[in-house]
Amino acid sequence: MPRKKRGAPVPEEEKAPAEEPEVEEVPVEEPVEEKEGAAPEVSGALAGPEGPTGEERRAAAIAHGSILLNVITGVGGPIVALIVWLLYERKSEYVGWHALQALVFQVIVVLATLLVGGISLVLWIITAALLYIVVGFCLLPVALGFTLITATLTIGGLIYGCAGALTVLEGREFHYRWVSEWIHPLSRP
Repeated sequence: MPRKKRGAPVPEEEKAPAEEPEVEEVPVEEPVEEKEGAAPEVSGALAGPEGPTGEERRAAAIAHGSILLNVITGVGGPIVALIVWLLYERKSEYVGWHALQALVFQVIVVLATLLVGGISLVLWIITAALLYIVVGFCLLPVALGFTLITATLTIGGLIYGCAGALTVLEGREFHYRWVSEWIHPLSRP
């Protein structure tokens, strides 16, 4: 490239395009319509304008995470969630809502596990009794299937409850699918 002299005019194609000032676009929030039967948004409305306090988050996380007690005691999780709900029902609507969700979810998981586990136990007893006949071998897959359903209910409930505990501990909102929609009309005026 040849050298340019000082003060010489710059050809048009070498000139840098003039920068236009950037205009920052501000997103416009559209009003959100609430679906009938949908779970309530509790993060701002129930927890205050600044969100839930650290104590509220910890109490809600204890209610959700108490499902881990079901592994040891069988029914300890719903008892802890009930205690948290009774303690915070009038003190904090945020914690009360999460404790009520956790209580209902844990009771459903315990009852479903007992029901399916009971069916599984009966099937294994029948299978063992009829094992010497061909019918016992035919019942093996059914008994095994109910056993796997019981294990899936237990492990799935534990994972879902722990996910709820971690989510509210971080300060984000959490709703159990179907449970929060079901108890929403019962718990709100």
